[in-house]
Amino acid sequence: HASYNRINAVLREPLRQQGPGHQHVLQNKVRRIFNDIHNLKGEASALTLENFALIAHQFEAELAQLRDKPNLSGNDFLPLTVKLNRLMAYTESVQKLIARIGGLADIPQGQSAVPSWAHLYDLTSSCAERAGKKVHLVASGLAELSLSSERLEVINQVCIQMIRNAVAHGIEKPADRRDANKAELGRIDVRLAEVAGGSLELTVRDDGAGFDYKAIRRRAMEAGLRTETDLECMDNKQLLSLIFEPGFSTCREVGADAGRGVGMDVVRSKVNALGGRLSIGSSPGRYCQFVITLPGEVSDSALAGDAVLSAA
Repeated sequence: HASYNRINAVLREPLRQQGPGHQHVLQNKVRRIFNDIHNLKGEASALTLENFALIAHQFEAELAQLRDKPNLSGNDFLPLTVKLNRLMAYTESVQKLIARIGGLADIPQGQSAVPSWAHLYDLTSSCAERAGKKVHLVASGLAELSLSSERLEVINQVCIQMIRNAVAHGIEKPADRRDANKAELGRIDVRLAEVAGGSLELTVRDDGAGFDYKAIRRRAMEAGLRTETDLECMDNKQLLSLIFEPGFSTCREVGADAGRGVGMDVVRSKVNALGGRLSIGSSPGRYCQFVITLPGEVSDSALAGDAVLSAA
């Protein structure tokens, strides 16, 4: 419902008349809706709500068409309003069915239910099965810390996106791992810890192939993000910044878990919103690691900044 409300608010935003920056405003609306739908699809997939995930995937397909359209107009968003209303109606019907079957537990406003992270293990298994891979998730610290509803939502969404990325992009197929003298079973480690000053540190690491910088250069050039000359002059840290560009993906084909180029943009937006920091470490053929630090207290000045990216 939080996602629906945010999408509805974006769709209802008044549009100024045609003029300078008009297309940028419309494309920004597409990106913001894309982020929420992508989060919704990830959570639905993690909870094995396949119908919701399918509807969200179809919603993404229409958004992708709008993102690629050279000249958008306000009328292009009308079909999205219809799709959102249908999705909200479907959700309501499911809730009524659940209420009739067993009743719903009321959670006081402003409080979160005791979090259960079993869905992350289910998500890992389902993503691995779709990708033809073998992956094991090891999680620690998630259930040990008391989290506000805001941080709980962000950490959950980031974990879902990072796990999907690790399976789709990082962990190799069993045959490739055997050829590299690695165990067929890939591993993803998710660790949440409280550090100095009450900050939260979320680490997601996989023992896959690491970043393919040549692939990043190639896809960035194909997408027209940078010129060939500029890309050849970019170091690894600068290349990694491109994975956060809206619409960027190294996947050639769009699937249930990758290919839209939305996931890392979503992660950056969530981290930015809480004034957090993000660092990346990668070693070819060995691992890829993301460390996200969220401050204990979020000030107005922190909210105004961008996530700090560093690469090792």
